[in-house]
Amino acid sequence: MARISEEQFVVKTSPNSAAGAEVAFTAAQNLLVKTFHVALVTDANAANRQVHFTFEDAAGNVYARFVAGGTHAASLTRQYAGRPGEFAAPAVADTAFIIPIPNGGIYLPNGGKIKTVTTAIQVGDDYGVLTVSARY
Repeated sequence: MARISEEQFVVKTSPNSAAGAEVAFTAAQNLLVKTFHVALVTDANAANRQVHFTFEDAAGNVYARFVAGGTHAASLTRQYAGRPGEFAAPAVADTAFIIPIPNGGIYLPNGGKIKTVTTAIQVGDDYGVLTVSARY
């Protein structure tokens, strides 16, 4: 069995976004994304946020969109994790939303982005860094 070398597998993170802003990871090389993870802390403003993740090419064309299986209410911290699998995106389990992505991973070209798109995002909502595990 072949072993994965350090040159083939990487873990990268996005810059930390300001409160009230979406978070984005930009690929510095062609990647095959195997997993991604980010936390969202919502402020006290009453609103049900719906979190989406988009994959875009370097020109900004969205070619894939993944949606969390439920909404995120005020004053809560939730983890969002894209994981390979063929299952319906469940509602929150404990404090995590598991978002199914293709079993083989999803291609992200050099200069491409993974972005959050959050309905009803509030000024005090705060994403942590977006962590991406990938092969290149």
